[in-house]
Amino acid sequence: MQHVIGTLDISRVDTVGTPDAPLQPAHNAGNNSGRAPTHLNTVRPGRRVKAGDLHPGYVMQQYDWSLHVRKVEVGDVSVAIAVTEYGLPLHYAADERIALAA
Repeated sequence: MQHVIGTLDISRVDTVGTPDAPLQPAHNAGNNSGRAPTHLNTVRPGRRVKAGDLHPGYVMQQYDWSLHVRKVEVGDVSVAIAVTEYGLPLHYAADERIALAA
């Protein structure tokens, strides 16, 4: 029997500009381009949350890897985070700050 391994394809289709172009800063929101202004309450790369506050659907940033959280198990002093990219959970202290990618 053959085993098929699927990969996760993430594209930047919904971002401003072309896929290879940098995002426009918020101060250009009133430039009559027809785009809606950027809101300040959006999740920005580099935002940090406690490991115990992570939820499935969040995207963690570990070095140059973006890891997609699919399950979080909170213990007394540690947190086990299952991500789609690895088969084994990642372990952190419950109060350790984790960087979000998006």
